Amino acid sequence: MLGPGERWKQRLPSALGALAYRDYRLIWFGQVVSNVGTSMQQLGLGWLIVQLAERNGAAHLVPVYLGLVGLSRGVPVIFAGLAAGVIADRVDRRKLLMGVQVYWACVSAILAILTLVDMINIGLILVLTVLSSIAQTFDGATRQTVYPRLVPPRSMVSAIGLNSMAFNVAQFIGPMIGGFLIGPLGPGGLITLNAVSFLALIAAIAASSPLPGHTGKHRVSPLHSIRESFAFVIGQPIVGWAMLLSLVGSMLARSFQPLFPAFVHDALHGDARDLSFVMTAAGIGALTGAFGTASLGSIPRRGVVFACSGIALGGMLVLFGMQTSIVPAVVLAYAVAGCSQLFVTMATTLYNTHTPDEVRGRVMGLSTIVVQGGNAMGAMVVGSLGAVIGIGAALSVGGGVFAATSATVVARVRALRDEAIHDQAASAVAGPASATVGS
Repeated sequence: MLGPGERWKQRLPSALGALAYRDYRLIWFGQVVSNVGTSMQQLGLGWLIVQLAERNGAAHLVPVYLGLVGLSRGVPVIFAGLAAGVIADRVDRRKLLMGVQVYWACVSAILAILTLVDMINIGLILVLTVLSSIAQTFDGATRQTVYPRLVPPRSMVSAIGLNSMAFNVAQFIGPMIGGFLIGPLGPGGLITLNAVSFLALIAAIAASSPLPGHTGKHRVSPLHSIRESFAFVIGQPIVGWAMLLSLVGSMLARSFQPLFPAFVHDALHGDARDLSFVMTAAGIGALTGAFGTASLGSIPRRGVVFACSGIALGGMLVLFGMQTSIVPAVVLAYAVAGCSQLFVTMATTLYNTHTPDEVRGRVMGLSTIVVQGGNAMGAMVVGSLGAVIGIGAALSVGGGVFAATSATVVARVRALRDEAIHDQAASAVAGPASATVGS
């Protein structure tokens, strides 16, 4: 019989169901604090780059510097993603997650110190950004393999949706706090706060229970492990089709956010204030999409929801690209980001619930490459097309092609269309969970 302290957990809304499990709750709250620090650093780093360019008499090169920083974030993912997955399948994932946070905090601390003593330059920023990107890649691949060990299968959608919410909430709180603090503290102060914020997640991981062992194959070579992951993705129709559709979506539709400045300037003929409205609306939309996905709980037809969210994302992007005034653009930015968040969260749910534990880390590493690498490549492709036909038209073309692709997949791929998850089947895939309702 449940005690009074446990009954409230049984009454949690489905969107918050994963918070009923102690270890997930610890790591989630630690992640929120750490993500707020990271978003504060992004604000401080962006302003630092502007200051460095002006100091060097090269203010006109700010877009180039920002583009190089973005490139230094994206390229390491391609090389580190598979390695992260292989390692996550071979070592204690809890210890790996802890080590990644300590390493990432050290990189941020070095950046903070160099900024505070006025020894920072663009070259050092690029190097440290590459090192941070490697940490982020290992963090993403490892953390998503830990979730199935912290919650039961019925709470998987909630866990993944709450993970997205932790990121999106931080995208509001971090810049809001940073906007007040950057005046008195400067960029170096914000970067320092980010380094300190890692302590919350490190403490949460340390306080969580050890994970049960997993059955990863340690005797085969890393190259063989990578081949196994590709073979699994190709041979598992739900995971394979979900990842393929995710790649198309990342390249054609989910790369819209880096192109917002060009769209506001060229299509809306707006200014920085208009850009802030569009980006804020997209942030709220992403947060809404994350909460909405978490609210789906144990919905059975996740494959259909996944593909239909792709259709919706493409359709909303078509309409967004056609706008020439700020108000409808803001509304549609909200809708596009919400559909995008639903799409990517449902994809992650499908990967986790249809992937054996011994290959899960490598599959999530491939997913990281697909999402982050695809977004970087898509921004280049759609942006280049926009230089020829206009950025609004390019976004609409990308959205239209992706919507048509998603509709074709849901119509022709029976495995994805008929996909239904039951706790018993998912449990066999996810392996033994260490999820226990705790206080």
